[in-house]
Parts: sequence; C-alpha cells; structure tokens
Amino acid sequence: MKELATKARNGYGTGEWADNSRNCMIGCSNDCAYCYSRAKALKDGILADRAAWPIENTDDVAIARSHKKLDGLVMFPTRHDTTPENIKYVLPYATGLLEAGNNVLYVTKASLACMKIICRELSMFKSQLLIRVTIGSMHPMLCKFWERNAPSPQERLMALQHAFDNGFETSVSMEPILHGVEHAIETFTTVEPYVTEKIWIGAMNGLDTRIDMTNPNFALAVADLKKLQSKKELVRLYNELKDQPKVLWKESIRDAVSLK
Repeated sequence: MKELATKARNGYGTGEWADNSRNCMIGCSNDCAYCYSRAKALKDGILADRAAWPIENTDDVAIARSHKKLDGLVMFPTRHDTTPENIKYVLPYATGLLEAGNNVLYVTKASLACMKIICRELSMFKSQLLIRVTIGSMHPMLCKFWERNAPSPQERLMALQHAFDNGFETSVSMEPILHGVEHAIETFTTVEPYVTEKIWIGAMNGLDTRIDMTNPNFALAVADLKKLQSKKELVRLYNELKDQPKVLWKESIRDAVSLK
C-alpha cells in the first residue's frame, strides 16, 4: 500500500494520488466554496445551479455497477464526502471496492461519528486501506468560511486520531491550505503525530473560476488569498517544510518552486 500511495504519477489533481477514482453520490453537503467537483458539474451541465450542489443524491448507475479489481490505487470518493446522511450508501460501496480486492485511498473531511463507523466496519481491510483526512487549517472560523457545512478542524483531527489509534494507515491532505505560511506550518505540526504515511500540501486552485465571485465576501477573501499564496509565499512554505520526511507537495507548490 505504501508503494502505491507514494509512487510518482504523471497526473494532476486527484491523478497525483491514485490510478483510479470512484464515487457513488452526486452533490456534497460540505458545500466548500472552492469545490472543483461542483465547478466541473456546472461546466458539464450536470448541475444547473451551484446552490443545488449541497443536496446529496445517489448515483444509481454507479451503485448498480458491480465492483471489479482495478490496477493500482483507487481513490474514493473524489466528488463527495462521507456524511451522517449518506453513509448508508457510501459505506456499502466502499466495502464492495475492498471486497473486490482493491487497494483504496479513502478521502474525507471526516466527522468523528462517521470515522468510528468506517473504522469499525472496515477493520478487516486495513491492509488494503489508507485513510486520508483533509485539514487545510486548524482555525474553526476560517474553515467555516471556506467549508461551510464540513466538520470543524478539531473534529477532523479527532477523527484522524481515532483512525490512527485503531491501527489504520493514515494520511492528511492539506490541500487546499486556507491561509498563509504560518497557518500551514501550524496545521502540519498539529496533524503530523497522527500520520503514518504522508501529508500532501497544496495551494487553493481555481480561485477565479471555482469560487462565487459575485459574493463580495468571497471576492475579498480571494484577493487576500492571492497575496498569502503568491509564488514568493509558496516558496517560503516549501523552504520551511522541505526537509520534513512526511511532506509531499501538490502540483500547485511544485510549479511555484520549479520542482519536477
């Protein structure tokens, strides 16, 4: 699993993390302002109105499809999360992926309640499973602004610790970081003790296209974020954490510091 999780890939976005991706829901109640899946759904005509995205619907075609063993690592999910409302659909789907023999990267802005269920119900698949919790900041109000309905960062940290304490391989996505260098370093320092694998760090992408710039609060926040995550600041973040063995860099920061 470790080799699959950290091997070099030529893709970008989710393609940096896994060889395949699977989902079983359409829409995500987290309602993150920067959501790439909502932006893609709007662009592709799957979603008529961005306000409809927080309404979670089952992807009946995906759920009805039988699971097969896929080559490489399977990222699940990529366009929704596991929530108290949808876990009755999401968990059986994840179980089916694992029962088919797949190695699964399970990504979530986890609530503690959902993580307890995941760890209990998927305990027999530990050797096939890497749990990656997304935490872009440890500041509750900042997370509430950007990730309106997602669990607080403190709850996500408890969920991460629960998976760690129960013997699962754990990882963290610090993509997107929600502020500047100092906040990112604070987040890294907080989550690092509960990570067995890697911590991926990346800037917020698609600021002008994914975020509702008609909202003046978001427009002001984006202007600030462009300064906080300028090339100069991303290089500074890289220099601060480049020697940390658990850190891997997403393409947004690799491009800023000219890493291949």
